[in-house]
Amino acid sequence: MKKHYNVGQNNSNYINGKSLKLNFCIDCHKKISWNAKRCKQHGYKHNSLLRIGKKASNYKHGESCKNKKHYCIECNKLLIDYTADFCKYCSQKGRRSPKYKNGYYSKYEHKNNHCIDCNKIIYPISKRCKKCNYNFLKKRNKLKQKKNRLCCIICGKLISRYDSLFCRKCYRGKNHSNWLGGIGYEIYPPYFNNKIKEQIRSRDDYKCQKCCKKENNRKLDIHHIDYNKKNCEKDNLITLCHKCNNRANYNRDYWYAYFKYIIKKI
Repeated sequence: MKKHYNVGQNNSNYINGKSLKLNFCIDCHKKISWNAKRCKQHGYKHNSLLRIGKKASNYKHGESCKNKKHYCIECNKLLIDYTADFCKYCSQKGRRSPKYKNGYYSKYEHKNNHCIDCNKIIYPISKRCKKCNYNFLKKRNKLKQKKNRLCCIICGKLISRYDSLFCRKCYRGKNHSNWLGGIGYEIYPPYFNNKIKEQIRSRDDYKCQKCCKKENNRKLDIHHIDYNKKNCEKDNLITLCHKCNNRANYNRDYWYAYFKYIIKKI
C-alpha cells in the first residue's frame, strides 16, 4: 500500500486535528470551513454593516454622516465634499489660485475695470471684453493684409494673390498667359457646317473620345486636332464633350499627339 504523505498528521497545515472538526455558521447554521465564522451570504451582509457610521474605518467624529451639511467659508454655498473648505470658485481666488505670482492679482481685486469700447465690467488686467476684442482683431488683420497686397498694373485694384499682376477683369486678351496672337477670334470657313459635324458624330457613335460621355441634351463639340480652323478634313476632326474640349486648349503638344493616336485606331 502506498502512503499518503499529505493527509492527516502528515499534512504541513495540521494543527491538533482542527480541520477534522465540523464548523457551522453563526446565523444560519450551515456547514462551513473550520476557519470561517459565517457563510458567504451572511458574511457579505456583516461586512457591509461594518462600513456604516462609527464602525467605518474612515469615521471621524461624525463628519462623514449624510445628515450634516457643510458650507463654503466665504460664499456660504453647500459643499458635497465634507473635507473641503471652499467651493470651486472661491478656491481659485487670490493666493489660492494656481496663477498667483507675488500678489500680482491682489493689487487689482478691489478695482472695477471697464471695457474701453462698451464700458462693461471685465477682468482687472484686460482692456476689452470678448466681443469688442474679436471685432478689434478683425479690423487689425484686414489692415495688415492690405499693406502686404499688390495692386493691378492697369486698373490699380487690390489683388488677393501675390503671384499675379492683373485682376480678373484685366486678365484677358493679350494679358492672358495662354494668348497666341488672337487665333481664337478667327472665323470658321463656310464648309465647316452642321452636315460635316453630324458625319463625324455618327462616325464616333455619338460619344466623347476622351471620357466616353454620350450625347444627351447638348450636342457634342467637334475639335480640330492641329488647332487650325481652316483644316476641316475628317482625319483632323474628332468629337469631344464641352469639358474635354476646354482642356485641350492647354498643353497643346500633348493633346495633338494623343488625338492623332486615337484617330489611327478609328
